[in-house]
Amino acid sequence: MSLRLVLVFALACRLGTAAASAQTPAVPVFDISVRVHTDDPALEIEGQVVVPARSSPVASVELQIDRRIADLEVSVASPSGSAGPGTLSTTGNAVVVAWATPAPAGSPVVLKFRYRIGANSARSFYIAGDGVLLSGESFRWYPLP
Repeated sequence: MSLRLVLVFALACRLGTAAASAQTPAVPVFDISVRVHTDDPALEIEGQVVVPARSSPVASVELQIDRRIADLEVSVASPSGSAGPGTLSTTGNAVVVAWATPAPAGSPVVLKFRYRIGANSARSFYIAGDGVLLSGESFRWYPLP
């Protein structure tokens, strides 16, 4: 008997008109890795998001992520002067990540994150031996700036 898992990740984002690859993107850019545990059932998620540069110094970013996600860890990877663990404060489905040294104006901020989601914590999320379903429609399982 073989087990076949299909993980569907769909994230729609508006593409900016500045298309040069050397330029900072106008929308958040994600790099996400998902490890599926069917025996436990759970997902381990880690990755990073590049938050577009702003016109003034930035010392915090608000992320939209489902309130049922526990053990969220977020750190600043760059700019190097702001690097280090973030301080998190949560209100509903919003998490504010703050850090001590503001990122300079015009610098994108790279946030690294990791967390674990237990099985069947929402109707648009299912994990078991027979398959996996993730939907961002009503369950924000990725941190969106």
